[in-house]
Amino acid sequence: MSYFRFPSFYDRRLHLALAVFAAFGMLFAFQAALAAPPASGLTIEMLTPSLLYMDFNDWCSYGAIDGPDGGWYHLRVTNSLLNETFTGLQLTLVAPLNTVIDDPLRYLGNLAPGESRDVFFFIDYRQLRNWRPCGNSDPPINYSRPFTVTISSLNGGMDGVRTFSSAYTAEGMISANAGGQYVSHILGPGAYVGQLLTMTVVYGYGNNANGSSLFIQPNGNGNFDDRCYRMVGSRVLASSVTGVAVGAVNRIYFPNIDTQNGDSITMEYTFEALCTGGATSAYAWSEVTSGNDQKYSQNTYSSNPIPLPNPRPASSSLRIRKSVTPAQLTDGGLATYTVRFENLAPLPLYINRIIDQMPPGMSYLGFAPGSDVVAVNSSISPTVGAIGSLNWYSKPEISYLIPASGTLGIGQPGVLQLIYTAQLTSTAGLYTNWVSAVVGSEQIAPVSATVQVGSPTAVTLASFDALPQAQGILLTWTTLVEIETVGFNLYRRALPDGELTLVNPAMIPSQMPGGANVLGATYTFLDENTAMGVVYEYWLEEVDVHGRSVRYGPVNVRRLTLSDGVQLFLPMIRMP
Repeated sequence: MSYFRFPSFYDRRLHLALAVFAAFGMLFAFQAALAAPPASGLTIEMLTPSLLYMDFNDWCSYGAIDGPDGGWYHLRVTNSLLNETFTGLQLTLVAPLNTVIDDPLRYLGNLAPGESRDVFFFIDYRQLRNWRPCGNSDPPINYSRPFTVTISSLNGGMDGVRTFSSAYTAEGMISANAGGQYVSHILGPGAYVGQLLTMTVVYGYGNNANGSSLFIQPNGNGNFDDRCYRMVGSRVLASSVTGVAVGAVNRIYFPNIDTQNGDSITMEYTFEALCTGGATSAYAWSEVTSGNDQKYSQNTYSSNPIPLPNPRPASSSLRIRKSVTPAQLTDGGLATYTVRFENLAPLPLYINRIIDQMPPGMSYLGFAPGSDVVAVNSSISPTVGAIGSLNWYSKPEISYLIPASGTLGIGQPGVLQLIYTAQLTSTAGLYTNWVSAVVGSEQIAPVSATVQVGSPTAVTLASFDALPQAQGILLTWTTLVEIETVGFNLYRRALPDGELTLVNPAMIPSQMPGGANVLGATYTFLDENTAMGVVYEYWLEEVDVHGRSVRYGPVNVRRLTLSDGVQLFLPMIRMP
């Protein structure tokens, strides 16, 4: 490295300033390089054969067709760079013609130098049964079409987009080789959205030639609901098959094996429960078997299917609490927020993302001591000075874990805490921010905490509500005390990112303008300028005789649609 030498007549302070500037410039350049490594540093491998296995016995008699119509395919993404980290990666698989991927998007998170992430996609290829017309005995499928994988960075932390393309080829086989008959299965307890469940399957085998390949699958039925049950890993628990090692993780394809009569493999599959409404069944199979037993059948199964239950909502097991200290600041300043996630279920729960919506006048300062959510277990977290919507992303399936209920004592919930600090402006008013969590595919209803900046308002508010009506949104508020109040304004914005606009054409006057009303009053306003089915956020502003104003809220509400049979509204703020 070469160094610049400044002439001696330069002021030493200038030397120092330039040196510091140069050092920071080098540091910023280095950080920028870390933040945006080249996309070519990512390698993508397919660790299973890109074959769509189908049985071609009785091809023209659909009711008699055996063999799988779907399967899990294994991709591995690796950071091949030596000193740069990829952040916020997401991967999308585009299905080839006549195949279906219900869940094509995966969030990978971060990849440190040399680190890999395994991803499993379920391919439904039932439509290929119509690919080759009848007329020949046991016709081959003769199908090969490309698929494409695209990797990008959610936060822009990558220089370019990486793509990978290969081809799926359909391969026919006779029924004796079309699947594996499982001996037994064990499914873990549960399930709630956001939990990881394990399914254990025992496969039995006959004789096969040395050097054969073995493709092991938890299910091959194309109607398996992978939207609600996503496979995230596998492990060999026991094996008497040569070439299949006990303890092998994230392996469902073994290219060089030798099976003997009576051999078996015990596989453990891990699924993440993503959504409700996903009760489904799995029909386990394996690529190579032999013998006279029926191995896999669309209609008459030789073994009972493995049932996966309908997951219960995460909201029925997850409770969110939020508090702030101090709750009042005379002239703005620092506030510490604690978000407490409590798991009431008997299994651990994983949070994928935390969202905190801050009002104008607040900025994020960073994690506070005692926080379980920190930078090292986050794929993405807010930067210092961030405003508006804050987002924390977990590392998939390995962080933001809330322990099962009972870990803190009998009947006590498992707890995960996010603790952070924020700077509040000196402008007087009430500052309310909402926090919610994304668990699986479900977003939990938000909860809030409020800080009052400035002296207590001259209005004591009993309630501020927003109720959906057929004609619009009915806003009501009740005061207990009004001192020197001139009137009120209402502000509205469409969620999630609409502009905050004034609702009332003229100020709504106080029932005792400018005076002292110690009995309070009730006010109503119908906002007709709203769209059906849209969720709105409302703020109430009080204006006094000195021109000062204080805002209350927000309250969130969804405008009714014609199909709504009952009123539906989101949490309201009530103040004592």
